[in-house]
Amino acid sequence: MTTVEAMFAPHGRVEGVVPRHDGTTVYVKPNGIHFTPYTHTDPAVLEAALAYLRDHGYTRLAVMESCTGGWPRCTRSPGLTSAPSRG
Repeated sequence: MTTVEAMFAPHGRVEGVVPRHDGTTVYVKPNGIHFTPYTHTDPAVLEAALAYLRDHGYTRLAVMESCTGGWPRCTRSPGLTSAPSRG
């Protein structure tokens, strides 16, 4: 069992937490507000969460963030230089 599966297991799997309906968009909100060590979401975690959701049938996924430093600064500091890949 992966860490993500273990997180959702007590709640009836991912479907018990994030209902899946045709045409519904699931928004994923990473933390990109500040880039001191351990205060932002690692891009690898974001990619893993998106891949997990795609693997479980969620097809309309969006990443939303409101970094106070502006998108170029938000993406440069943690190493996220482009939008997460589509799978």
